[in-house]
Amino acid sequence: MTENARPSTGDPVVDEAMAEFDEHAGGSLQDRVAAATEAHRRLQQRLADPGTGG
Repeated sequence: MTENARPSTGDPVVDEAMAEFDEHAGGSLQDRVAAATEAHRRLQQRLADPGTGG
């Protein structure tokens, strides 16, 4: 793991959502907002149905 790598949560759905969010860290404000919105949607969905995907 590199110094700036996000540690694994142990939940592949959450890890994937956060990795995709991290990919936009250096992007424009519009890209970061869109990435944050998508990550938020996916994490909410995961919390609503914790029995899937992990």
